[in-house]
Amino acid sequence: MALEGWKWVRASVPGTSHIQAGLPCQDACDVRHLRNDFGDDFLILVVSDGAGSALKGIEGATLACRALIEEVDEFIREFGTLDTAEAKHLIEWVSSVRRRIGNEAVSSGLTLRDYACTLLAAVVSDKCAVYLQIGDGAMIVPHGESYRTVFWPQSGEYINTTNFVTDPAVLENLRVQVFPGQVDEIALFTDGIQMLALHYQTKSVHRPFFSPMFERLRVETTGEQYHLEDALQDFLRSDRVNERTDDDKTLILATRQTPGNSLHKTE
Repeated sequence: MALEGWKWVRASVPGTSHIQAGLPCQDACDVRHLRNDFGDDFLILVVSDGAGSALKGIEGATLACRALIEEVDEFIREFGTLDTAEAKHLIEWVSSVRRRIGNEAVSSGLTLRDYACTLLAAVVSDKCAVYLQIGDGAMIVPHGESYRTVFWPQSGEYINTTNFVTDPAVLENLRVQVFPGQVDEIALFTDGIQMLALHYQTKSVHRPFFSPMFERLRVETTGEQYHLEDALQDFLRSDRVNERTDDDKTLILATRQTPGNSLHKTE
């Protein structure tokens, strides 16, 4: 199957509950494309959901995304490849993110809990991919003729709660995966989209939610598709979506497939 360079689009919008309360969106996301001296491509994708009960939830989410990308950037620049990444490296990245949030909290006279946020990240090269997740939300990748979640969204100790990168037990709750194979399509999203994107009874992905968006993205040229951002935001703000959720919503879609290709089989 012919593949092109990575093309991606991302958007975050506030939920109706936050709009009614006059609050901003507390989700954050980022994508960074890197290329080493040998011309190998690396795509880093990260999303974070600031806890609604946290005083600085959006600040925590924004810092978590930036810090994780900087950790991965440093790793790739040092080793020149993702092939050597192991679970211990992903644990080190998350530990560093938590320390940096802690330093920010101390300098502001606050606590880690004030910056509580989830963290989901994927780093994809031409030969492998690594994933990490703490909290709810999900990442999906091709699986046969459909998609699968990398990890199922995490629930916390109590109903309607989840785990955060700022928690003392972050490393106990952290899930990591090193995948030694090719990944050519991926999506990351926060919990505001879970009820539309996932089937909870079967713990599977609702393919019709993603297929039209990926099909649209495949026809684009390489790079970030800024001109599609407004359309994605409009969709996430639509009545169809808001009827199912009043939470903040963040979605990143990335593909290197060309139009008309069937899904790459990822077992």
